[in-house]
Amino acid sequence: MFWYVIFCFIALIVLYPFCRCLVKRTVCFYRVKKACREMEYRMYPTHPLWFMGSKYSKKCDLVIETDRELLSVKLFGMTRHHSVLVLMNGGSYCVRSFFPMFYLHFPIESRHRKLPMYDFEYEIGDIGKDKRLTRVLLINPVGMELRYRVKTESEKVIGDGDLVNGIMICSLPRLLRRLENGI
Repeated sequence: MFWYVIFCFIALIVLYPFCRCLVKRTVCFYRVKKACREMEYRMYPTHPLWFMGSKYSKKCDLVIETDRELLSVKLFGMTRHHSVLVLMNGGSYCVRSFFPMFYLHFPIESRHRKLPMYDFEYEIGDIGKDKRLTRVLLINPVGMELRYRVKTESEKVIGDGDLVNGIMICSLPRLLRRLENGI
């Protein structure tokens, strides 16, 4: 019995980031669907489980048609809350996690990964031909901070709605405000 308790405790610690991601993405699904219904926007999911979109797949996950524009949304998730997403100028990124030791936190950067060339025009076809296309990278769940590295030595903190490499970086509250305001 003791070993079952220990095993369950360890499994809970290991699986917590993924459970957090599942809960956040489920909330995202319902809130985006509700906002589109209230504002009478059309929502075109590109696959049945669009809210579980992977950052490694190249297709966009969702297209939202508003009165003035098309929002082509790609989901990008951070599994750990206390991590920093660093986007780089050449279209790559890395995740900076913090390792606690005594009362200090030491940053550990992951290896640099290349962002896939996301196809934001996937399955748009005849939808809103005369409307402006806005590419959105929806970061859900979000980490502690978003940064943009212009050169190897300089980084700046970026916020919701900033454009990086032609893609608007958004969190869920920012996307919902954009939908509610009809911008």
